[in-house]
Amino acid sequence: MGRGGAVGQGGPGSGEVRGEGPRAALDRLRAVDQDDWERAYAHRWSRALLMREHMRRAALWADAYGVPERWPFFDVAELARPGLRLGAGLAAEADAFAATLAPRGLGVVCRAAVRWAAVGSRGLPELPHPYEPVVTLFGRGGGYSVGQMIDLDGISVPYGSFAGSLALEPFVALDARVLDMLDATAGERVTYYADAAGPGALVLARLRTASGAGGEVHEEVLVPGTGSWVPADFLRGGRTRAVGKITTCQAASVMRSLLPR
Repeated sequence: MGRGGAVGQGGPGSGEVRGEGPRAALDRLRAVDQDDWERAYAHRWSRALLMREHMRRAALWADAYGVPERWPFFDVAELARPGLRLGAGLAAEADAFAATLAPRGLGVVCRAAVRWAAVGSRGLPELPHPYEPVVTLFGRGGGYSVGQMIDLDGISVPYGSFAGSLALEPFVALDARVLDMLDATAGERVTYYADAAGPGALVLARLRTASGAGGEVHEEVLVPGTGSWVPADFLRGGRTRAVGKITTCQAASVMRSLLPR
């Protein structure tokens, strides 16, 4: 195994695994309206982050099993549980559904997500769920197209490389509330700051700058336990504590910790 190949009981349970069976996984995928372009556009920013996270996780799993040539759209279950078979009826349904999807890579990962739901976690590399980001992306507006870039209907992300994807910063806050919050500022330039205490910060602040020359700037803080951003004078004047600039991925994790339980 490669550098991601530590074996343990946690396996895919280290992230946001739903714990659903293969039938539920297939039903979740089939319920998506693949032609909802407005929904895809409204969620374009979160979908880009989710695709980026899929590329990272796919690289981790490919590295763990020593198959970088299979990255980024492949069936991890074939490697984790050789010989795994779904029931004949369910397998046929999954195959038929995958055949309706384009590009082929989307069909591959959707079918693989169904199969992965039958794998379990025993004896697997301690890595995050390989398909939750792309399945979440699919549920937020359908699929994508692949060329020199990956087109997500309203935004494109670089295809990148296997090595580059291994080095990406993790994006692990896949909670729909966090993703919706990130999408709400699409089209603006947003910079996040947290209390200098770090990821467990009690204060998460952001500067939102409207697009275009001379765009209006808004400073806001997230009120813990409410999910609401309110105007504040925390960064640009009257602040009483040091703050540090953080990345969007880091900010998403802090958002999740501050949202209502």
